[in-house]
Amino acid sequence: MTDSHTARLVYLDTCALLAWAASRLTNPHEDDIATAGYIEGHLATRQAHVSEITLIEFYDNVALWHRRGDNGANRAWIDGVVGQVMNWLGSESLVVLPMAPKVFERSMRYVRMNVSAGKYKFRSMDAAHLVHVVDLARRTGSQVDLVTIDSDFGKLFGRLPTLEVFAALVDPRSALAETQSPDRHKDLGDTTG
Repeated sequence: MTDSHTARLVYLDTCALLAWAASRLTNPHEDDIATAGYIEGHLATRQAHVSEITLIEFYDNVALWHRRGDNGANRAWIDGVVGQVMNWLGSESLVVLPMAPKVFERSMRYVRMNVSAGKYKFRSMDAAHLVHVVDLARRTGSQVDLVTIDSDFGKLFGRLPTLEVFAALVDPRSALAETQSPDRHKDLGDTTG
């Protein structure tokens, strides 16, 4: 599959992909259904990026839900959601980014900044996603849509507004996610952030 919409790169973090999987459970939440609609609509026509971390976290969580039998998370469900992710990978609708250089050190920098603020949590895995997004933006010279339902990203962006040069947060539960203008994307040019 060729990404026909190269001006708008998309990175899915794990919580967005998990919400998609949760939309396949018995009695899904309306937010999960909205997230699934956004992801499926995007992947029907364009590529999205994930990291190896996304896939590891995704499988770890769906396997946990299956082991616990959460909300109908049976064998057919796990086979279906994992199978669909594998299909997206095989068709190159989902593209796995290479591991970012110094991902541990760079992730811990974001985590330490937030621990020192003491006002909210920002997990190390979230920080690793952000490192991959910033790397993708730098490599391509395009701002990346970070699709997430995790409010901690918004708090971090509030503390570090320079992150907006590299990424725009997209909440797939919002009706605005589909109507946001590509004009808001910045050309990074020689920005080193």
